Formats: sequence, C-alpha cells, structure tokens
Amino acid sequence: MKMIKTSLAAALLVALVGCQSTKTTEATDAAPAPALSPEEVAVFMQACDNPNSAAEGPISQTLFVVGTFEDSEWAFVPQREFAYKGNNIYQAVVDEKPGTFTMQYAAEFWFPQFTAKDKSLNIGERKMLQFGGYGADTAVTIEDEGKYVWSLQFEAEGKPLTISLNKCQ
Repeated sequence: MKMIKTSLAAALLVALVGCQSTKTTEATDAAPAPALSPEEVAVFMQACDNPNSAAEGPISQTLFVVGTFEDSEWAFVPQREFAYKGNNIYQAVVDEKPGTFTMQYAAEFWFPQFTAKDKSLNIGERKMLQFGGYGADTAVTIEDEGKYVWSLQFEAEGKPLTISLNKCQ
C-alpha cells in the first residue's frame, strides 16, 4: 500500500511539473529599448508607424485621447487608445476631422490624466506634458482631415515629460 501511495505521489508530481507552462509573457521577452538622444526622441514621436512594444511602459493603466471629438465626445473609445511604443513613449494614431477641440490624455476613471503646458498644442509642436485635472483641457485646432499621431513621453517612473501632435505623412 505504501508503494502505491509513493508511486501515486510521484506520478502526480511528474504530471504537475510536466504541465507547468514554459511560455513567458511578451513583456519579459522584450529587450529594453536603447536610450534615444533628444533628436531621436523628436523623430520617434513624429513617426506614425512605430511598432508596439511588448515591454511594460511607465504608466500601468491604458491611456486615451479623450475630448470634444465627434467620434467620442469625452468617451474612452478604442480608436483613441494609446499604445506603448517603447522608450517611455505612448502613441495613438487617429483619423481626425477638422475643427477646434479640447481634450486630456487620461486613463478611465480620470486617473491619471495629463494636459499640455499652457493648455494648448499646435500641430508639429512638442510641448511639456503635465498632470491635468478638471478644467485643465488642452486646446488643439486641426485644419486638415487625415491621420495624426498623438505622442506622450514620460520618465521611467511615470512623471510626464512631453507631448506632440503630428500629421502622418
């Protein structure tokens, strides 16, 4: 009887060890991106075709461009979701229509939320990004319909650094 219990325990152990997953998550498979120079960051933030990074970014929540846009009107919608691109930069490539809009860059439930310094942003401009709040909306005027890339840069600890909006070429 003791031999049966030992054999059963050994078989169970082998089965459990054999069933363990050896698959690692994409985030751990991703090599850290090399640090970029300020000039490289500017070029990276203007690019509309940066691949998504499997690494974890400095902000744990999903961020969105949320504002007075016709397609969302302050709602958190998938087409305005930022993707982590590496180098502590998040981007959302969005089809925009002409108009003047107000917005913030936020996670659902509005924490955290960010805005451009001086609460305005011009297309092609890179500006300081800061924490937002009620009534701290960024104003943007888009004159031409088309694809635009919204870019947010953070420090590794999540402190906001810069924002830019560029028309895709």
